[in-house]
Amino acid sequence: MSSRMVTDNQRIAWVDILRFLGMTLIYWGHLGVSDNITLYIFAHHVPLFFFISGFFAGLSPAEGSFFRFLWKKIRSLVFPYIFFTILYYAVQLIMGEMVFRDLPKALLVSAEGIRNQAPGPLWFFTCLFVIVIAFELIKRICSAIFGRGKAGGVLAFLLAVVLFVVGICFLGHEPAQDPRWIWNVDSACVYIFYYALGALLFPLINRWKYNRRSGAGKFFFFLCFGLSVLFAVFTCFRGAAFTETVRSFLSKLLPGNIFGGALFEIYALVSALILIFMELCIARIISLIPAIGRFLAYVGKDSLYHCGNELIIKYFGRIALFTLGLNVVFQNDLLLLLYSIVCLIVLTFTLNLLERLVLGPLFGTGRFRK
Repeated sequence: MSSRMVTDNQRIAWVDILRFLGMTLIYWGHLGVSDNITLYIFAHHVPLFFFISGFFAGLSPAEGSFFRFLWKKIRSLVFPYIFFTILYYAVQLIMGEMVFRDLPKALLVSAEGIRNQAPGPLWFFTCLFVIVIAFELIKRICSAIFGRGKAGGVLAFLLAVVLFVVGICFLGHEPAQDPRWIWNVDSACVYIFYYALGALLFPLINRWKYNRRSGAGKFFFFLCFGLSVLFAVFTCFRGAAFTETVRSFLSKLLPGNIFGGALFEIYALVSALILIFMELCIARIISLIPAIGRFLAYVGKDSLYHCGNELIIKYFGRIALFTLGLNVVFQNDLLLLLYSIVCLIVLTFTLNLLERLVLGPLFGTGRFRK
């Protein structure tokens, strides 16, 4: 599967298309879809984005001092988190959805940056910042011991795996879905695995070409892709009941045992990786269609702006649909999917564009890379 098309500034098209697919899942999943669709989305949309985020991290330390790296990430992740939080509350105040006396408490909650407490998807900024800084420190320590070669990179990945095991086995709660630590440090222990996996596999994925495979290799690829699609379809129609069956079985198999929960997390990990593989294949296939691929890559490159502006576009989008009498959109999963895509496209050419032009220098770049 050759995927040589690139977007502006030599961006890799299939990566930006994968971002588009991931943001579509996030918008769709936050709209109150049916239980099976919710399970399908939440089984892999967050791991997918941490996986993508690791693509350009590499397994070797960044050039320059650590404090220079830290400042760069503060500008590209912490500053946007602050901006989008203030923007969201400003809209809430202007539209009468919040009274001013509640603002200090809301800002205090946002300062902690914990998922399910901070506004909408903005927790991703804080969690990603923790992961990026932690993995950079791990790489620098491993590099100091083994040098910048392959051994140090492999050790860095293995340490990320250790953190994953600690996260799912020894924290006493589900850090991925129910984080309790400031800036989602407990979630970071789990999601750093996907970030490190993206750093490890990206060179291999990016070099992989379908037309260079043997006949057996092509058959194996299509077999794996077909099975992943079947798994996705099954999840969308029967996933909720099946997942509860698996959870119940494991809890009975190892009642009161910490490893019962850990085994379920392994099942969740395998499910996420299968669905991520499917999304990767779809993104590579779409990138072969010049017009569609180029357009979706252009929309997808704004992923962090999409993340920051999600609550705002959905708020005004909902008002617009109800004003036009199109509230039926919110009663159908497929219409909600279409609505999510429209929201992403509208944002790309309106608010995202304005923010990128005005705030790019403050954040250290003209656009974000997730």
